Amino acid sequence: MGPPSAQLEPFALKAHHYGRITGVSMAVHSIPDAFLLLHTGVGCKYKAAAQLSVHDWARQPHRREGWTEAGDAALIRGAVERIGPYVRSWYDRQQPGLIIVSTASHLEMAGEDIAGAVRQADATVPCPVRYVHGLGFEGDLYDGYRAVLSTVIDELPWTDVKPEKGHVAVVGYPFDRYESDHSANLHQLRNLLREVGQELTAVLFSGQPTGRLAAAARAETLLVLPYAHSLADQLATTGRRVVKTDLPVGLRCTTAWLDHLARELGADHRKVAASARRLAGYADQELNLLRTRLTSGRSAVFAETPLAAGLTDLVSGLGLDPVLVGLRDRSLGGAAAFRRGLAQADLELRPDAVLLEDPSLWSARAHLRDGLRERQVVAVLGSAAELGGLTHGSLAEQTAHGPRIHRFAPLILGFPSSGHHAVQSQPTYGYGGAVTIAQRLLDALFSGQA
Repeated sequence: MGPPSAQLEPFALKAHHYGRITGVSMAVHSIPDAFLLLHTGVGCKYKAAAQLSVHDWARQPHRREGWTEAGDAALIRGAVERIGPYVRSWYDRQQPGLIIVSTASHLEMAGEDIAGAVRQADATVPCPVRYVHGLGFEGDLYDGYRAVLSTVIDELPWTDVKPEKGHVAVVGYPFDRYESDHSANLHQLRNLLREVGQELTAVLFSGQPTGRLAAAARAETLLVLPYAHSLADQLATTGRRVVKTDLPVGLRCTTAWLDHLARELGADHRKVAASARRLAGYADQELNLLRTRLTSGRSAVFAETPLAAGLTDLVSGLGLDPVLVGLRDRSLGGAAAFRRGLAQADLELRPDAVLLEDPSLWSARAHLRDGLRERQVVAVLGSAAELGGLTHGSLAEQTAHGPRIHRFAPLILGFPSSGHHAVQSQPTYGYGGAVTIAQRLLDALFSGQA
């Protein structure tokens, strides 16, 4: 089968095709005492949690989701009447701190007052019940996650709690599983903030229950990661200082992140710069073990826009400049935001690199195959959605003198990470994240070699 035409490319199956409803499920999953009620048909029951169930080995999302299971008869009579009884039934069984009601597209299109039914159900149980639509034909994974985040922000006690000087809450962290890669990232964030004299009070979201998330109201400053930049105006109404940042991923981007915070928060800039040089120096020394053994080669990076910028910094610092970058989102700024993220750390993409925005599965894999076939690409960073066809790290090419082996390192990062799980600390963020990814590259490229 040939490639999709330029006209059909936007409609082709995407390399990262997860929509709003998956993001809603992911966000609710990140709050252990929240519950997701999907107002869906019988055949839609597992559409949200199926991807998370293979991504997260530490906690299964199915235990915190329920379904109204509307059939044809219910749709004819009025399926919206099922919401209230299901909310009350699941509250009695689970005693959640928050219930989010979301929907399948066909029930949204039936024209019933779903929002009104959710408001009525909210008055019948002790915890908040809130409605987040899950239309499948608009938005992406990050839109769904952000919609739940926005809903939770409105529930926090901003007016009842006095902010404390020197305390920071991080808003927009993309928590998607209870494995040690995320706990390691949160540890990196806490330590980095201490370098600018700030104490981390809460992270939205971070695997903490609703009661712990309320601690965000104690924060004097709300540090907003790119996944939540569009919520900055909403956050400003809390009366807290709002600081938008990029991601601290890669050595130069992490140093630029600290520099930005020092300026925004009034920290001693020279002291912070000295700390950044010291920490980056330690990490750079570790990276040399790999860098000096990579005599040539390029890389490919597939990630959502803000993470792609950090990973580009990371692999470029190892001498593996990307020749292919695929941005797996539709709501985080695309190519322009990606280049701005690089510019913050005085970086730019190679002029011969291919930059794909929300590519189809065919386009992503065709460009990747070309890079591997030409023996340019020795490292591929991406989620299982993009790397699913790369079952091993070598390709054999038959020549007149016998097979020639091209070794490369396929590293699964991001959602979904089925095929890679973390039972020990494996950060992506901060200086420690750069060293961890370099370790994974070293293992993948040189494992089994004398």
